[in-house]
Amino acid sequence: KQWYQRRVAITAGAVGFEHQSDLSKHGSQTDAAKGFGGKHGIQKDRMDKSSVGFDHKADLSKHASQTDASKGFGGRYGVQEDRKDKSAVGFDHQAKLSQHTSQTDAAKGFGGKYGVQQDRKDKSSFGFEHKSEPSKHGSQTDGAKGFGGKFGVETDRVDKTSHSFDEQSKTEQYKTKIDAKGDVKNFRSRFENFGAAAEEENKRKVEDEKRKRDQEFKKQVEAAKKKEAAAADQEKEEDRSKDQEKRNEEKRKKYRLRLCVDTTA
Repeated sequence: KQWYQRRVAITAGAVGFEHQSDLSKHGSQTDAAKGFGGKHGIQKDRMDKSSVGFDHKADLSKHASQTDASKGFGGRYGVQEDRKDKSAVGFDHQAKLSQHTSQTDAAKGFGGKYGVQQDRKDKSSFGFEHKSEPSKHGSQTDGAKGFGGKFGVETDRVDKTSHSFDEQSKTEQYKTKIDAKGDVKNFRSRFENFGAAAEEENKRKVEDEKRKRDQEFKKQVEAAKKKEAAAADQEKEEDRSKDQEKRNEEKRKKYRLRLCVDTTA
């Protein structure tokens, strides 16, 4: 049975510890003429185009100013003016400032030949010699208008709630109808109602006062009971402590008596 199991394991692809597999060799190990550093050296057709050796020396291309002495900045013909930046100037450059219009034409500008240009002056600007004239009120220009003018106060523009001192207003008398019989009956019933309401108010006050006294008495009784209970508890506690003290004293006496007996024996 063991032999049969070993046979099945071998057929399933399992190998033992003594098994040694034969590894296939690389192409550079089987043929010395191939590979990196073989018989014929490195295979140039398979070498990376960007890879170079330590003995490689790159040939740097020269600038146009190095190949042709007549070109470039400072060449045979100096700086190439057609390629120079328009905003670039040398240290010997002197800029010419354009003059203001008042400098080129003496007849223009503030204080020129003809003085200040009035057509271009700000409308709100005035000189020190300017004197402003305030506009007059309507009652100053036309004597027939305004309060107290030619025709007096303009009544069409007077406030409706305003009155003069000479105005006399009429008061209207308020008229009421009085029923004598009805008024007497109403007065009697009103007086009786006042008396009943006063009695009800007095009864209510008496009841409220009685209720307050009862509540106050109950509070006092409860407080007295609590005080008596607390005093009784305190008295019991004192009695209990005295009894305990007596028992402890008796125990101490018995213990001392026993010690005396033992020492004499």
